[in-house]
Amino acid sequence: MMERFSFKTKEGCSRLLALFIILILLSSFLGQLSQTDGGAIKIESIVLDAQGAELNGELYYPAGTTSNDKLPAVIVNHGGGCIYGTMKNIAQEIARRGFVVFNVSAYGSGLSAQPDYDDAGQGINGFFQSLKAVEGQESFLPSATPMGLHDAVNFVRSLSFVDTENIGMVGHSMGAYRTSAAVALDCGFLSLNDTMINVLYDEFEQRFAEEEINEDADSLAEARLNPDQLAYYYDLRAEKEEYFNTRVRSAIILGIGYEAVTTHPQTVQVAGYDVQRNVQANICYMSGDYDATYCFGSLDAAKSDWYSDSDMVMGDWYELDDVHAASSDSGSIFSGTVTENNELASAINRKTSRIFIITEKETHSKEFFSSRTNTAIVKYFEQTLGFNGGYLSSGTNTPVDASSNTWWLRVICNTVAMFSMIGMLAALAGRLVKADFFKTSITEIDESKRPVYTKKALAVQAAITIALSFAAIYYSNAKGLFIFNPSKMWPLGRSCSLAMTFIICLGIAAAIMLAVYLLMATKEQRQGSLSVLNIGIRFKNIIKHITLAIILVIAAYASLAMIQYFFGQEYRLWMTAFSEMKADYWYIALRYVLLLFPLYMLISMGTNYGARNDIPEWKDTLICVLVNSAGIWLCCLINILVAFSKPYQGLFFSSFICSYQMLTVVPITTYLNRKMYKLTKSIWAGAALCAILVAWTLVCTLGINDVFYGQTALGNFLFK
Repeated sequence: MMERFSFKTKEGCSRLLALFIILILLSSFLGQLSQTDGGAIKIESIVLDAQGAELNGELYYPAGTTSNDKLPAVIVNHGGGCIYGTMKNIAQEIARRGFVVFNVSAYGSGLSAQPDYDDAGQGINGFFQSLKAVEGQESFLPSATPMGLHDAVNFVRSLSFVDTENIGMVGHSMGAYRTSAAVALDCGFLSLNDTMINVLYDEFEQRFAEEEINEDADSLAEARLNPDQLAYYYDLRAEKEEYFNTRVRSAIILGIGYEAVTTHPQTVQVAGYDVQRNVQANICYMSGDYDATYCFGSLDAAKSDWYSDSDMVMGDWYELDDVHAASSDSGSIFSGTVTENNELASAINRKTSRIFIITEKETHSKEFFSSRTNTAIVKYFEQTLGFNGGYLSSGTNTPVDASSNTWWLRVICNTVAMFSMIGMLAALAGRLVKADFFKTSITEIDESKRPVYTKKALAVQAAITIALSFAAIYYSNAKGLFIFNPSKMWPLGRSCSLAMTFIICLGIAAAIMLAVYLLMATKEQRQGSLSVLNIGIRFKNIIKHITLAIILVIAAYASLAMIQYFFGQEYRLWMTAFSEMKADYWYIALRYVLLLFPLYMLISMGTNYGARNDIPEWKDTLICVLVNSAGIWLCCLINILVAFSKPYQGLFFSSFICSYQMLTVVPITTYLNRKMYKLTKSIWAGAALCAILVAWTLVCTLGINDVFYGQTALGNFLFK
């Protein structure tokens, strides 16, 4: 049976290729079945253009929805170094409760382009340049712009089947900054009563003593205006009330520090007087207990803004009264519902509620990969939008329990598809190298030049490899984000700096390991030569090997296009993804390939020089993958164990916020490096393939939204 599925024969490779393609299709089909809740949810790819650049995302709504329906809607947004695919878990769980969900990639992320000026008017002359005083210091403020989220709100508001008085938002990390900015832009800081006082002040030239501006505007109007003026006043009031009611109703600020958002009280003018007001929306600050707002309840800034003299209670609703600088506790979200609590219902209707929720055992990047966080998000929108399988007030809804999560089924399917795609590449490579065109480029290795080490020497080599990869990820997590800033030439988001730092460290580690291999070979008086890597093959053969790598990447992208077209799925495991890209972004990817290729040549040399022929190939490949991956896995494990062993104080042993993807990328590239070396008898094809795949995964996930890159002639020329 095993011989029928062997890389050693054309037939075996063809059977493996067919098997992996079937697995890709089957797992993607099952992933879509899970994401659509068995077909109960309709999911559409959406592209809209409000600023002269495309905004891309997925729209979820119940199958069979018509313009006669009025459903609440939630806009979902990802963090930095991510795209909307990262937030599918959250979007899926909200949609399962019957909500309309728009899961959107911010401008400059994924397939969303970057306009010259975004929905906050920032762009060429001020993109990300706003400054804000934080603790007396002028500091960088990424929340200066909603990066398309306000355009997303306006799009959702235009849908005939959306209840425009019940719109929510949730953003994670950088998406929380964007959400904060979008809510401030959409809702403003004036209450409806403040707005009507200003109407009396501006339209009817009424003047007030300072203590009068907090009185009921309608009563003041009736006392001061004549009948014609009063009729006009109430016409204006109806317009203002409709506008107020159709602004964002509730929002979740997920996974960022409290001081950094734009939803703090602001100084605004009411009838010419400066007053302090909170944003006019219900707000939830949510975080894991190993994240930025782990100590939210005791933060002086939060207590001051929420008018609390004592530490606030996690999970309790607070109603803010800006006029009297006071607040009241309306009970816990974990006990009772909005339908049973008139005080809470009134606060939510006035958009004056606040709450903070801390989820247990969650780190920053785990928050969008978490049933605990999903449960809290669903519970919050269930209460503030009054909906779960129908409106709670109807009494006829069939709610789906907030703790019921099925997102992990799709994650398993997408993971199977991704690793099947890697298997497909290996099988296709095995088939192609046996074709006449590539067969002539294969130069056999003189195995007599390959050193053979003792078990003790192999153990020492494995230990050094693990230690070096451990040091590489540890250093990168500590310093990688600060090596260089994004630029026109290297425009990918700041997380790319961490990834590049790590790969540079791996390249250095590979050079050290190569020296160790050669030193040990000399010490044991065994023959060893770099010739076993076949670096010096003929130039035309090098071109063929690189061509082989390019063909494999094209096949990978074609398979992605297939599962995207038929099932709306991608190759993804948590933060590792191979997703669709804009056509001109391959030009950006090429720039990074030029940096990555020499590094992967070094890595391939260090990885493959110690390849063994004294054990079966599958065992040699497995050991190679495990040894080269163990360092990063061990560092991550220690990080988790140390974090969970004591109360969190804002620091980790080694923060994996932006590097969890390396837990997957390292074994994938190690496997492909070794497999391509075995198939082609040289390191060129494997190094090229890994460089292109890594550039692809970086570009498609990180995006260009940390710098103003703008639109290019090439991007405008190409269709997608």
